[in-house]
Amino acid sequence: MEPVQRADESRHRLGKGVFARDVSKLVPQDYSAMFLRPFERAFRQQNYRRDRSPGEWSGGHGTAEEIHFARDACLGARVGDAIASAQEELVHGYTYSGHPVACAVALKNLEILKRDRIVERVKKTIGRYFQRRVHETFADHPLIGEVRGVGMLAAMELVQDKKDRRGFPRPGLVGTICRDHCFANGLVMRAIRDTMVLAPPLIITEKQIDQLLQKARTCIDLTAKDLGIR
Repeated sequence: MEPVQRADESRHRLGKGVFARDVSKLVPQDYSAMFLRPFERAFRQQNYRRDRSPGEWSGGHGTAEEIHFARDACLGARVGDAIASAQEELVHGYTYSGHPVACAVALKNLEILKRDRIVERVKKTIGRYFQRRVHETFADHPLIGEVRGVGMLAAMELVQDKKDRRGFPRPGLVGTICRDHCFANGLVMRAIRDTMVLAPPLIITEKQIDQLLQKARTCIDLTAKDLGIR
């Protein structure tokens, strides 16, 4: 759908069925039949115009023609008509969900996870190492009230009072400060209000975990310094 929607605001000029034919080379035949042929039919039935300015197609602000095209291609009349008549914005953020290329990649990803026994590795070795090192790195930090996690997911809760685990009066402010330090130091660590979350890739190594946690500790230290917490 991206070349049709022009979500990247590039100027695509596609003939009928061109996108479908190109993508069909990348995906299994059953997925091609499921996802691509309805689009080709919709192009023929609606004689859909692709000569608008870039970015006009939007999931939240589609024209009547665009909504009916999406209905015929993807949704069916019952769901499509409900969306078209709702008189409100269609809020969504799943750009590639159901996309045939994304489906093909997902299948290959599952194949690799099974072939290389990645999930087993997380359960037996690298996940345990990650959890141990996270607790060793942050359990004694004066800004962190709780360290929790499972597998390759860890969260460090930033608090005003470590002993009582009392949070800050403006939830999210300190988390944003810490997040900005992360960005400035080349680290992606998500702030969910005042909880900092790490979710490294399943294929990470022990050496990379140590590097990751050292950088995360630095960013939380900088946040504590900004707050005058020692």
